[in-house]
Parts: sequence; C-alpha cells; structure tokens
Amino acid sequence: MSTLGLAAGTYFDSIEVSSSGALNSPQYAYVSLDVVPPPPTIAVSPPEFFFNAVAGGTNPAPKTLTITNTGGSTLNWTLTNSQPWLMLSPMSGIDSGDVSVAVDITGLPFGTYLDTIVVTDPQATNSPMLVPVTLTVASDLPLIEADSTFNVYIIPTSTPVTFDRTFVVRNAGGGTLNFWVEENSSRITGVDIGTGTAPETVTVHYKTSGVNGQIFLDTLQVFSNEAVNSPVTVVNELKFSDNPPVIDALADTVAFTLYECAQGLAPNFFTSSFDVVDAAGGSLIPVFVSWESDLFRVLTSGEFTPLALTVMLDDSVAFAGVGTHFDTVVVSSFEAINKSDTVIVRIDIIPGESQKAIATTDSSVIIPKQEGSLPTLADLFTVRDRFGGCMEWSIQEAIPWLVAVPDSGQVGQAVQGIIDVSAQTLGEYPETLFVDAPGAMNTPFPVEVTLQVWRFRGDWDWNGVVNISDLTLLLQYLFDSPAPPPQPTMEVGDINCD
Repeated sequence: MSTLGLAAGTYFDSIEVSSSGALNSPQYAYVSLDVVPPPPTIAVSPPEFFFNAVAGGTNPAPKTLTITNTGGSTLNWTLTNSQPWLMLSPMSGIDSGDVSVAVDITGLPFGTYLDTIVVTDPQATNSPMLVPVTLTVASDLPLIEADSTFNVYIIPTSTPVTFDRTFVVRNAGGGTLNFWVEENSSRITGVDIGTGTAPETVTVHYKTSGVNGQIFLDTLQVFSNEAVNSPVTVVNELKFSDNPPVIDALADTVAFTLYECAQGLAPNFFTSSFDVVDAAGGSLIPVFVSWESDLFRVLTSGEFTPLALTVMLDDSVAFAGVGTHFDTVVVSSFEAINKSDTVIVRIDIIPGESQKAIATTDSSVIIPKQEGSLPTLADLFTVRDRFGGCMEWSIQEAIPWLVAVPDSGQVGQAVQGIIDVSAQTLGEYPETLFVDAPGAMNTPFPVEVTLQVWRFRGDWDWNGVVNISDLTLLLQYLFDSPAPPPQPTMEVGDINCD
C-alpha cells in the first residue's frame, strides 16, 4: 500500500476475487484507509532571551517570541514560566503567533536572574520546547571589581629581591568609585593607588626573599565608602623557585598572504602552527590562549607545555578588504615568571589576478528525488575563479524542475537548487545550466544537472515496481554477496524509513 500523494482523509476500495469455476464468484474484500496529517511540531525564534537593566531604573523594552508550527495538524500551544518578574502575553495560541516577552525589575537588587519559557502541546512531536530567559540587573551604585582577585607570582630565589606587581580596580556599577587599599604584610613595602578613582592600576611594591618551593600568601583589601560590595579581597600568592618557568612561544609572527574574495584552485594555506614551551626546561606548566580577532581561531594540542598552537583563518577572512590586518595571540601562564608571551598574526589581503576563468566544485550534478515528493533544496556546486580574486557571476537556466538559489553572487558562494518534481515521473531528466561571468575567458560555463526520479522504497533496480528480484538484491547487498547498491540513491533501500 502506498500513501504517496494522498491528502488527509478516508479512502475506500475493494479487492475482487473471482474464479470461473466457483459458484460464489466473484467475492469482494473491502478496504478502508484513513490518512491522517502528521502531528504538529513546535518551532521558536529566538531560542533564548537576554535582558539588561539598572537597579532602580526603567524596565528594558519588551521582546518578541515567535512560535510556528513546522509540522502538520494543528498546534495548540500554551506557555508557562515560574518567575514573577517575567511576563508573557498571550499565554496560548493556535499554530503560528507572536508572544510579547517583558520583564519588570521593580524591587530587584543587582544580580543575574534566570527563568524558562515552556512551550507545550501534548500532541506535538517535540513538546515541551524550552526557551531560557536571562535578566541581568546592574547596580546603580558603585561596585568594586578587580581584574583578578587571586594572583600567582613566580619569584626567583635569591637574597632579598625588590619587585612590583599590579592589578586593576574598576567600577562595575554606576556613579563614581573612590577607593583605597589596605594590607598588613611584612613583605609589602607600599601600595600605589594612583588617583584612587576607578578605573585605576594598583601597584604593590615588594621586598622579600625565599627558598625553593616556599609559598607566601598576601591579602589586600579594596575599600570604598560608596560601593555596595566593599571590601573586595585580592590575594597574591608568591612562589619561590630556583628555576622559575618561562613561557615561550617559538614564533614572533605568523603571516598569511591571500587573494581578496577567493584563492583560485591552488591549495589554500589557511593555517600556521607554532610551539609553546617552558624555556627554562622545567616541569609542565598550564597555558591559556587568548585573541580578539574574528578573522581566525586558535586550536591547541593540549593544556600544558610543551604544546602546539595552530592559527586557522576563518572562511570569511578574504572579504575583510584589501590591506594588512594585524592581531596578536597571547599565551599566558600564572606559573611562569614572565606571565605571558605574544605572537603577532599578520594577514595580507591582495587584489586578485586580472585573468579570470570560471570553475565549479562539480561540473556534473546528479539529484535523486522521489516521485510526488514536496519541493526541497539540494546542494549543487560552489562557483570559483581558477586564478584567484573577486568575480561576480550569474546563472542562466531554463530547467522546469529546478530554480537556482542564489542565481547570482560573488565567487566562493555556494549554489543550491529548489527541486520540484510535481510534473516529473519515474525516469531520468538531463539538463544543462550555465554560469556567466563577464570578463571570464570561458563564460558561459556549462554544468550538467541530472534529475533521477524514483517511485518506491525497495525498488532496488529502479524500474517502478517492487518484486522478488528487488528483495533478492537487498538480501545479497546486506549479506556481502555481489550486488549493486540501490538505484538511484541509498534512500531507496531504506524500506522502513529510519
């Protein structure tokens, strides 16, 4: 029995059984088929919410949660949440709808508050759907914040040594933060707080000595008459070592040179690696890696020295604009005497070649599709320039079952096709589309696109009927006997649709 192409409803038919020699011929078996629509499926946008406000201030503007039904049947959704500061309207609806999501900060002190919007429909395939909500209420009064409240410093063993260590005090709230610092360590000879108004760097002056392996803890407290969280404690740990670790990145600069837009057919060298070691040759030390640019990311081979770092450029870097782009990768370790080392990342983006030629990742595309199925998107190819650089293109096609999206763009862009087989039946449909790029030496560039329409799951040999020969091929294929895979796609062999 096949329900292909049947809308929801009740269908009747009969099976006639007849024999010329039987007294009661013919006989009928009546068949009733109920086709029901698929269950609803809940979809939400956005998947989570963030609100920010200042204690005692105005409520942040409301936001909108969009609920849609991406399945069949009717979606009857209801909303629940647990916190009184989160307000939703409406609390229920049918199929698609917008919900106002608002917060009320009245009476809330500074801090972070969490709640969850729960979207439910017992009949939906994915009920309940959870939408997290985060509300951050900042202080309207000064709030002391130190950039690091626990600091580890490695000190070489020696007769009394003089050195300075610093940390930064910031105001994480409102108003003006005036502060002072108190300490009672015999190793600290003085504390310089600059202006005493945040943001400000605090310099701690030390004069001390120690033996290998000795550890001292010094406590400093940051006070403010205005701040609601005064005092804030900062702890400095001094660790003495005969051979203090030195973090060392074995590269001063990693450099890349690439064409604007795209790199042609040559191999793309979008990665560069270097090692990070303890230059003192001591034991393993932990390494932390940071960078700011969104033009690349850094992969690490581990968390302790020695380790390898790989700078990997993002695919979008070629569109950052012709010129030189700089950033730094900082490798740091609280157990190293020098704390950190830096590596400069230089990216030179140069204009492309004047010579242009169209290339695609695939010059022949085969698209299998089940007869009578709904339109879907299929990946076709990516347009490239053989020589590297920018090149605008457009697609020329008059194929009844395909619409290219997008139908124009910049080199490096992927092209998909909306495939509609509502007018096609079992068989193969070869067509050709053309990529046109003004100024390219090989424009228009042909790409063969072939649609292969199949009818039934289990029709292993793709002849439009399912019979014993298909079952034989299936068994041979599954149990390692010589047999071809299902044609024209492996989906044909997935007879239970899992």
